Amino acid sequence: PEKKPLNYNNKILKNQSYDEEIDDEQLNKGTEIFNIIKTKLIEKGIDNPDNAAAAITGNIFAENDRFKFDRQEEGDAELKGHGLFQFTDYKNKKTGNIIGHKTEYFKYINNNNKEDSIDSQIDYVLKGIFSKEKFGYDIGAGSKKKLRDSFTNDNIQTITKTFMKWYENPRDGESLSKRITFAN
Repeated sequence: PEKKPLNYNNKILKNQSYDEEIDDEQLNKGTEIFNIIKTKLIEKGIDNPDNAAAAITGNIFAENDRFKFDRQEEGDAELKGHGLFQFTDYKNKKTGNIIGHKTEYFKYINNNNKEDSIDSQIDYVLKGIFSKEKFGYDIGAGSKKKLRDSFTNDNIQTITKTFMKWYENPRDGESLSKRITFAN
């Protein structure tokens, strides 16, 4: 069958493939992260834990290709990302307050006497998706449901794209092929 071009938010992406070599260290660390996520998804009753764990791991790879939980975003961004998922904040235009996943993640670990770690970051993300109440930097009930439904019903590529859109929410979708390549 003919391969459909990758698109994001109804735009065909320029970058249709990820051609960089994935080294053994990346693969081994990615496998470790995959297994942690899969175990946590099984505990949450997800029927499709392999596909969902692979998709989330692929998204992490695009955000942090060395899988370092303490990695800080590089570059000149004013509010730098942190960790596996590169949690970021932004300045609320109405209040001027700094808000977002980074602030809420650090509140979560401080309020629960946890250390910043791979487990804590994955727990924060999954709790945010599976919590019925508002939790952390809340992505909204509709987005949570889309993610939970996708985790249960979809293939790796679809879950990868869904997680990217409804959780990671990058400015554009040009990293989708990198996410899918590692997830597969």
